[in-house]
Amino acid sequence: MYKTYLVILFLILILGFSAFLILGRLPFSMRGIDYYCERTDGSFWSEPVNALTNLSFIVAGIGAITLLYKTGPKPLYMWLLADLMILIGIGSFLFHTFATPWAQLADVLSIFAFQLIFLWCYPRFAMEFGGLKTGGLFGLYLVLTVLSFWIPFDLNGSEVYLPALLMMGLYAGLAAKHSPSGTQLLIVATILFAVALTARTVDMWWCAAWPLGTHFLWHLLDGVVLYLSWLSLYRVEARAGVSSATA
Repeated sequence: MYKTYLVILFLILILGFSAFLILGRLPFSMRGIDYYCERTDGSFWSEPVNALTNLSFIVAGIGAITLLYKTGPKPLYMWLLADLMILIGIGSFLFHTFATPWAQLADVLSIFAFQLIFLWCYPRFAMEFGGLKTGGLFGLYLVLTVLSFWIPFDLNGSEVYLPALLMMGLYAGLAAKHSPSGTQLLIVATILFAVALTARTVDMWWCAAWPLGTHFLWHLLDGVVLYLSWLSLYRVEARAGVSSATA
């Protein structure tokens, strides 16, 4: 079963690399997305630091997959989240090099796929909430996501990540009350996510004083955030496995 997941991931990597070779030849007139301080022109390597710091996500994903292989069978969602960390790194790399709408879509879709899976699975499996309560929390996240599009001030595109931050804070508080394994990891992840989101938000604001910008810090910190969030779920699954084995 696990080999199937790796084959699927390998095929996705091949497709991404093919797009990398083919679409990289397009003129910038067919691209033209410039959201970040580091980008100064339409060239492929105009954002080298922003592009290369996406290794943070890939390293996080590889670390998660390695841990899963070492510890035996785990639920499908643990593998999906681990794979998505790698895909986030690839999608973001494509966006910070090609700067195209399709690359932006690859970036955003993988990020929101991780958010959707994690924000459903954490209350359902880590806190063992019922379907109705989990659905209510997930519905709250969806409502906050819709409302984020109407925030009356500019946060440099970070508005869409605020609902995830708020939900992580809420989950951390609920988890501390219910005391599941991995609670401290989620608390640390939430704090780091707030710092990372701040770095993403002020990127263009500090551009005059710091031409490199601060978006690369978002990548570096967010890779850690995703891994710690995943690890908080992993700890619950690991403890459940030990409990069932000793029962």
